[in-house]
Amino acid sequence: MKEFPTSHARSGALGCTGLFDHEPGAMLFEEGETIPEEGRRSRSLYVVLDGSAEIRSEGRLVGTVESGGVFGEMSLVDDAPVSADVVATSISVIVPVSEERFLRLVQTHPSFALDLMRVMSERIRRMNTHTSLGF
Repeated sequence: MKEFPTSHARSGALGCTGLFDHEPGAMLFEEGETIPEEGRRSRSLYVVLDGSAEIRSEGRLVGTVESGGVFGEMSLVDDAPVSADVVATSISVIVPVSEERFLRLVQTHPSFALDLMRVMSERIRRMNTHTSLGF
């Protein structure tokens, strides 16, 4: 993981074009590198500016995140340990968003919160479908 200067952000699941332009805390992750590790504490939401990652719980693939997507939102909201490993599947530029930054984003860009709730809702529905189908 290395600090990575950003000059632009891509839109995606959050529809957050421009919100993370020139973000000073962007990090570069190599393919195969674990970003947050299951069971560890994290008080950040992560935004994928470029690249992709797999979300794995107990070794099982539960999702993927690509440019414009987010992960880590549950730990930011409930302060519980990270519930899954997230592993970069390509060289990836990731921005950690602290609780303080998250609260500022919600105040200045209310649609950011709604977009994040949509992402969380989609993930819950997908997990419910997989559970009901016996996956």
